[in-house]
Amino acid sequence: MTRQGGSLVSKRILVIEDDSDTRIMLEFALRSLGFAAQGAEDGQIGLAQARSWGPDLVILDLLLPGLGGLEVCSLMRKDPRTARIPVVILTANDSESNRVAAFEQGADDCVPKPFSLRELCLRIRNILKRMDQVPAAPGAVWRGGELSIDFDGFQVESMGEHPRLTAAEFQLLGELARHEGRVLSRGHLTRVWRGHPKAVSTRAVDTMIRRLRRKLGPCGGYLKTERGFGYLLQAH
Repeated sequence: MTRQGGSLVSKRILVIEDDSDTRIMLEFALRSLGFAAQGAEDGQIGLAQARSWGPDLVILDLLLPGLGGLEVCSLMRKDPRTARIPVVILTANDSESNRVAAFEQGADDCVPKPFSLRELCLRIRNILKRMDQVPAAPGAVWRGGELSIDFDGFQVESMGEHPRLTAAEFQLLGELARHEGRVLSRGHLTRVWRGHPKAVSTRAVDTMIRRLRRKLGPCGGYLKTERGFGYLLQAH
């Protein structure tokens, strides 16, 4: 990914949107803010561009001809070339079940249509800043049981394996690790997605925990549920 000392200038953003007016408008707006932007009119082309261009973030429409947005997101998460690229979903259906489905496939954010261009750009900036920030931690590497988190290297080791986590998953796991043994409320974990807390419901946090447990394999059992309240990481 393109990094310039934490600057967002020249970050690459891919817009996968079949509506040409929306796609062109987003490309123009992003370029005017200093981003490098490309567009793709369907899911298949967009997936190929994500793999070859290596953008820093993808804006992905949910309803695309042929290969739909959820499938594109799922395929990106399974491919080492695109697994860690943040994905912002655009959807005309802003129901909670629709948002949760997007998060289940690995989306980092979900924005309803019609959207505020100013708000969308703010969300993009927040995600890209998170990608460039090293989370505060009592040491560069956290270890517990058979799980370790390398904050500098943005890498997790679980039972000798290295699962690929999205930026949002890594941040959530890091937050739990920094408060090991302490129960964090769903509301607190929701605020991990700072800058736009309304975008992430507590149900989406539950979805993220399920994804983390699955990716961490046996170490997923370290993520404990406090019924009716939240979650904690207990590795000892």
